[in-house]
Amino acid sequence: PDPHKDHAVVVARYAKDCRRKMLDVVQKLEVLLGPDTSDLRMRFAINTGPVTAGVLRGDKARFQLFGNTMDVCYRLEGSGQVDEIHVAESTANLIKAAGHESWLTARSEKVLLKGKGMSQTYWLDYRRKQQPQDEDSDTEVIDESSRSDFGSSDRPA
Repeated sequence: PDPHKDHAVVVARYAKDCRRKMLDVVQKLEVLLGPDTSDLRMRFAINTGPVTAGVLRGDKARFQLFGNTMDVCYRLEGSGQVDEIHVAESTANLIKAAGHESWLTARSEKVLLKGKGMSQTYWLDYRRKQQPQDEDSDTEVIDESSRSDFGSSDRPA
């Protein structure tokens, strides 16, 4: 693929479109299949950086991306919230530099990313009210390593 200077903006728009489409599909499925279908949810994460790509062979051959960029993105997704787009600081900086700072809301708490340390992250197109923080702390720590991993057995631990 050819590099694009505006890749962070393109991916942010794509993530918004994916979220909107996912919510529309779930709403339609709920009408067709019943109210339990609304339990179908998705978390999104965006990170920027170099990756290595390859095809993994075996019973389920598949194309996969590898590297630190993907590791951070996986950790972001795990510490994110349902139906929200979680953005790494590197990507947020590119979105801001492109003049779209209004798309981002800094997450009120720093996130502990396993193997990476504390990170400031952002919500893209954040529409919810912020949760109140503990009065004794300026920063609430979210430890993503204790999250439940629903069905992603081929992800690194």
